[in-house]
Amino acid sequence: MLPDSFTIGYAQVIFAVFGYLMIGAAYKFKLRPSYQVYMLLTWMLAVSTGFWISVPRYVLTMFPLFLVLGLISTKKPVSLAIVAISCAGLFFFTWLFATGVWAF
Repeated sequence: MLPDSFTIGYAQVIFAVFGYLMIGAAYKFKLRPSYQVYMLLTWMLAVSTGFWISVPRYVLTMFPLFLVLGLISTKKPVSLAIVAISCAGLFFFTWLFATGVWAF
C-alpha cells in the first residue's frame, strides 16, 4: 500500500537526509554557532535511535531549519519550489487523514 510505504518507510530517510542537508546549509549561510550545534545535536539524537518512525517529527523540531529555508528562498524559483513541495505534502497528508488511513 503506497501511503504505508511512504509514511512508515521512505519519509524517515527523506527527513534524515533533509535534516543533514539543512545542517550543511546552516553552516554555509553562517547561522549562529549555537543554532548549528543545536541542529546537529537534534539531528544526531533523531537518527541515533533504532526506531526511526519519529525522525520526521524530531527533524521538524530543529527550529533553525526554518531560518535556513528563509535564507534559501530569497530567489523566486526556489521559493516556488518550497511552496509547491509543502502544498503537495499538505494535500497528501490531508487526504490520508480524511480517508482514515492516517493512524498506524
